[in-house]
Amino acid sequence: MGTKDSDLSINLISAYNPDFVIHNGDFAYDMHDNEGKVGDEFLGQIQKVASKIPYVVNIGNHDVIYSSHYRTKFATPSGVWPTPKKSMWYSFDVGQIHFIAYSSETFYTGSQTGHCSQYDWLKKDLEKANRNRKLRPWIIAFAHRPMYCSAFDFDDCTTGNSLVKQAFEKLFYAYGVDIIVESHEHMYERTYPVFDGIMVQNNYIDPKAPIHFITGAGGSREGRQLAIDLFRREWSAFIYRSHFTVSHFQAVNSSHIYWKQIRSTDNKTIDKITIVQNYHGPFNESMHSALFCTRIVLYIPPLTVFILCFAVTFLLCLSAIVFYCPKRDKSKRLTNYFGYDNRFYLRDDYE
Repeated sequence: MGTKDSDLSINLISAYNPDFVIHNGDFAYDMHDNEGKVGDEFLGQIQKVASKIPYVVNIGNHDVIYSSHYRTKFATPSGVWPTPKKSMWYSFDVGQIHFIAYSSETFYTGSQTGHCSQYDWLKKDLEKANRNRKLRPWIIAFAHRPMYCSAFDFDDCTTGNSLVKQAFEKLFYAYGVDIIVESHEHMYERTYPVFDGIMVQNNYIDPKAPIHFITGAGGSREGRQLAIDLFRREWSAFIYRSHFTVSHFQAVNSSHIYWKQIRSTDNKTIDKITIVQNYHGPFNESMHSALFCTRIVLYIPPLTVFILCFAVTFLLCLSAIVFYCPKRDKSKRLTNYFGYDNRFYLRDDYE
């Protein structure tokens, strides 16, 4: 959510007066622009909300390059300020929910710095959260980049084997994370309970795998995401890309969470579901002993490789034709097959 096209979303959030707000990465577009003045403008925009209730943040891809702006403008519950580069993840409790803010950006910096330290921290945090599930039965994790998406672009969430999915899906599944909230794609998408690319069930009664909400359409200068139904898989339950939206969820009690997606322009609810979970806990406890950190390798499906190669080849050929095509002398005349005397007219022929 940036300084452009986000006023409606901010006003909507303010009107709902929630207990807190989660902003899941990509601030201001971008905070470092114009020597940081864009970031200052954005902080002024969210002041009507952030000055009254906790404004919970997580880092996105637009915040990584000049991360000092993110690390100094926002503080995390860790108590360390500025936030260290190698520990931009944390957890906190609100009511009956244990929230985990993890970073998806450690895999896209080239060196994967901090990946294993984050993984080890996540595993310990999830073990502790599961021991405390009688008090806080719900576990909700959130990060910027999604594991799954139906966007029409070349982001790795479209491949079915994204870096974030490779790194954390088994961990979250094994320890029974109920909901994963993601952003990055400028649209809204809700999945059925899904694991390893397979829809586990087509309802939300006692889910046996995490449910993903991709909610990245708060408003930005980049506009909304293009998505085509042709690219949707069976795990995709609902998708909306026509307007900017915000998410609202309520933990009703230990077994029910109510989620709805609201259109910023007219406050209309465009999607709503109730998640019922009577059996909180690990989805597969037998996996725990086999979980450990490994280096993640980028996977690009063959179809994507073919499309990219074709596009590059086409552009190279086109540029070669344009570059090597000899310039025609406008004074020359050609006779076509029908015997007419034709001329290649240029703009200055009419002046």
